[in-house]
Amino acid sequence: MYIRRAEQNDLDEILAINDRFVPKVSKVDKLWLQKYLAEATVFDIVESEGKPVAYIIAMTPDADYQSENFLWFKKRYADFLYIDRVAVKLGFHSIGIGKSLYNYLFNTYKDVSQKITCEVNIDPPNPQSLGFHSALGFKEVGQQDTKGNTIRVAMLLKEL
Repeated sequence: MYIRRAEQNDLDEILAINDRFVPKVSKVDKLWLQKYLAEATVFDIVESEGKPVAYIIAMTPDADYQSENFLWFKKRYADFLYIDRVAVKLGFHSIGIGKSLYNYLFNTYKDVSQKITCEVNIDPPNPQSLGFHSALGFKEVGQQDTKGNTIRVAMLLKEL
């Protein structure tokens, strides 16, 4: 297994991984993936046997992105790298791929920003994700209600 930049021919598999984890990640389509393949600062995959088994997408404040959570960080920080989504294919969980992707991002993109941001659901709760991010050194810097007040998220920041 190794980590590399995603390519056009990876998108169908990335879409299948993403769809499996809706609503933990928001539903997207192939056009969305194509747009952010071109625009996202980070759109990297873990490849195993020639296919993506995990991915991470992250953006800087200059991205043309209208996510409520991204815009929350944009209002408060001039410089950050926002992790929009991470997913690991079933059958590849609990072997350290998520942690490896994050550590790869911290090391490879440290010159892009020293502030890494993301959000985690707290209502409905996602204690596994909160624990994962806390163990990596993320701290809560705020909360907000999203999706018409149906979801409450903790806004997280890690300073490298």
